[in-house]
Amino acid sequence: YNPDKDIIASSGSAEDVLTQAPMVSVDQDGEVSLRGNSNVNILVDGRAKRIDLGSIAASQIEKVEVITSPSAKYDPEGMAGIINIVLKKGSKDGFNGSLKLNGRHNKYYSLDKMNGLNFNGNYRRQKFNFFSSLSLNNKFSNRNGYRNTITTFSSTIADNADIVDSIFYNYTDNNERFFYNFKFGIDYYINDFLTISSQLKADHHNQKSTTTQIFTEPQPYSEISIEDDDADNPNLDLEWLFILDREYTDPDQALSFSINFHKGDDAENAILIDDIE
Repeated sequence: YNPDKDIIASSGSAEDVLTQAPMVSVDQDGEVSLRGNSNVNILVDGRAKRIDLGSIAASQIEKVEVITSPSAKYDPEGMAGIINIVLKKGSKDGFNGSLKLNGRHNKYYSLDKMNGLNFNGNYRRQKFNFFSSLSLNNKFSNRNGYRNTITTFSSTIADNADIVDSIFYNYTDNNERFFYNFKFGIDYYINDFLTISSQLKADHHNQKSTTTQIFTEPQPYSEISIEDDDADNPNLDLEWLFILDREYTDPDQALSFSINFHKGDDAENAILIDDIE
């Protein structure tokens, strides 16, 4: 699936792209399913996903590969299959690049909460190719509804009355997310079949989720749950890759060797506020 052919998907994030990909669905909590099964392995450039899909801009994605029958080399955790998100790198001679600005507006939010800036570029000269990308994205979601649950416990003993247990509540859920990521890398083409690559990636996120639940049964009661990234922590993921790719005249043959170093920091504060009337 190529998101460049879809105007709506190409202006969002990887979550929006996967929503449009065949056989793939994404719920309001960001959980990805393949053919209705959430037990799926998600890769980015063939490697395990370490960052939130919301931090990957759609304009950075070259294609999405949906693999329903993975080979034995992949971990068995993705029983439903594998989704591989292939990011753009660029390899044309000279300087090539693209810059995109996006924003959304509806009755729930406007440009101040839903906006983004995305840049991709590369410069190739002779055997060297330099590539980079920068992405800044704000995302906001709002969800509300209600849940009414009535449970009746019946007894076979004549003197014991039935017990009715009711739980009624309304809820609202606001989720604000801010991401930025940066990538810079170099390819060196030793010959037509052998390439050495090295790249550095940095990803930062800041999220705040506020859920309010107002109970009417079994008694008036409200509960506010706030999950907020710690502002005093960097919440930063750093990753360095070294890759050696060997191609052959036979298109079914390839050899790839890689070294990966990753360091991540994720600190979050959770607050629960109860108010019994």
